[in-house]
Amino acid sequence: MGKLGIAILMALVAFATIGCAGAHTGSSVLGLHQTNVKLDGTREFRYVQQGVAARGQSVYVLGIGGMRTPRGIIGQARENLSKQYVLQPNQAMINVTHENHTASIFGLFLRVRHIITADIIEFIDVAE
Repeated sequence: MGKLGIAILMALVAFATIGCAGAHTGSSVLGLHQTNVKLDGTREFRYVQQGVAARGQSVYVLGIGGMRTPRGIIGQARENLSKQYVLQPNQAMINVTHENHTASIFGLFLRVRHIITADIIEFIDVAE
């Protein structure tokens, strides 16, 4: 393999590693729960389920896409979360966290995901 072949191989390796990317971000939304529950110790509760998760996703090819998510990926994730767990009376979602994941291949293909995770609690009636 000559100098030209090595230069082409190095260029292809550089292009392959630089052209693919991924990004992951997340946050705990303190004080912004879907039901605005204030856990101040005046009522007792128990955990019903922990780590209920749902996602919304959009895919773009050459910058075109996302048409199947008219509510946006956050709205899609919220809808999927409420389908996954239907709240009963005296129940609420707490510890709601949001994560964003973005993956790109050579800038031609882009996938964006939004994941919401929450814990479900139920308030307990204290015996007389």
